[in-house]
Amino acid sequence: MNTNSHRKSFPADVTFEYEENGVVPVSAYGNSGESYSGPAEGDVGAANWTGQFVAGRPHGKFSVIWGGIQGGDVWFQDGEQVK
Repeated sequence: MNTNSHRKSFPADVTFEYEENGVVPVSAYGNSGESYSGPAEGDVGAANWTGQFVAGRPHGKFSVIWGGIQGGDVWFQDGEQVK
């Protein structure tokens, strides 16, 4: 997994981990290593995402915007993508 060292994100004191070539993070941790819960947003290249984390995992609706164009919503349940 890759951390967000070359990506922008909010809150700034949270580290997001991504799968290779992923747009939505698979986990989120505070600076002291605790799992993050709360709203977040970030970008990966031309893709921007916003969503909610619960116990360090994506949960609920994540909106993805590609190059300024709404790309759609991705839903998660306890860190697993819901199709």
